[in-house]
Amino acid sequence: MQADAQRIEVMKAQDPGNPWDASGVMVPSANRREIREVIATAQRLLAWDEMPFGEVRDFKATGEMLSTIAAMTKEALRGNPSAAEHLAASDDLVELLIKVKTAGDHLHEAQLAQHTAGFKVVRDALACLHGVNSVAELIEGTPAAVCLLGFDRAILSRVDESSWIPENFYFVGDPQWAAEVRVIGHENPLPLGPGLIESESARRKVPLIATNVLQSPHVHRQIADATLSRSYAVAPVMPEGRVAGFLHADCYFQRRNMEQFDLEMLSMFTEGFGYALQRASLLDRMAKLKSAVNSLANGISSVVEESSGFELGSSGFYRERPEITSGRIGDFPVGQAEGELPPTRREQEVLRLMAAGETNAGIASQLFISEGTVKSHVKQILRKLGAANRAQAVSRWSKIEQRERANG
Repeated sequence: MQADAQRIEVMKAQDPGNPWDASGVMVPSANRREIREVIATAQRLLAWDEMPFGEVRDFKATGEMLSTIAAMTKEALRGNPSAAEHLAASDDLVELLIKVKTAGDHLHEAQLAQHTAGFKVVRDALACLHGVNSVAELIEGTPAAVCLLGFDRAILSRVDESSWIPENFYFVGDPQWAAEVRVIGHENPLPLGPGLIESESARRKVPLIATNVLQSPHVHRQIADATLSRSYAVAPVMPEGRVAGFLHADCYFQRRNMEQFDLEMLSMFTEGFGYALQRASLLDRMAKLKSAVNSLANGISSVVEESSGFELGSSGFYRERPEITSGRIGDFPVGQAEGELPPTRREQEVLRLMAAGETNAGIASQLFISEGTVKSHVKQILRKLGAANRAQAVSRWSKIEQRERANG
């Protein structure tokens, strides 16, 4: 694992873990210039030597700074000696109040403009999913689309049998870091138990913000340690009203915490993603039915019987579930490594779909996992069955099942 986590270790060495002061969207440069002038005037007229603008970057902190300047200016006008370093003329203080009011109005207008632009960004990001025609493609492309909202990193996860399983990751400009964290997520599925923020989000069916992530006991500890996130937003994916997974996002490279508007943006996108998921699932089903009809029309008699519809249980995204006829593994073929564990339940599902002639993309679509995960499962299956290729693995698996049925 050490060799596989080189980027994580590099980032940990570069990041001492200090808290971030900024929260939410940054103030536009034009407003920053105006506020610098207000602060300079306040420092000249008031007893306030510690008003560094460098610490005021986001709308919330900037608004609080302007409110504080206005309060101190009013105190100085009332003659409070602690609020005025010099006997500033009343006209100067009144002028400062006017500047504070004007800067505050401009700040509010800029924030409204940011919000209006944000809603358009959500629409544009969802438009990137319009041409996606399969669940597998949706899994691959969605985290990158989330980052179009202004986030730096995104995670798409699924819920399977009350476990939270991170599925696909996207880090802007750092695919190696994303790939390493992805491995950690796959290796460490987490039960949705009490105290976990994802559990609370699923229970209440609302998006939430996680804070103080590096020290919080309410997060996925392995992923939190690997991502070094301080604050993130999580929104439940709920096609047909049932929680089937999560979308996570943060602003690590911007070094800022998440705020309410970030949560609203992610929530709007997640709702649209739910509809895209339903559409992609329907297209997958239609493609499979079309393939079956074509096979029948061509006189192919070996059409695999499958369930007639999709299900959205509490434990997963839309997918067709292959029926597993054997829950245990009997004799193993010659060539299996000594002490090798039998195929897992998920590997058995992959084997079933391999036997049905599905490609990696088809398997990924039906099981709602990425093609990379499918490839990993296939590699494990070949090793466990001592097979040189997929056809040999399917053949050996079929013989095992035949023996299982013969033995009752």
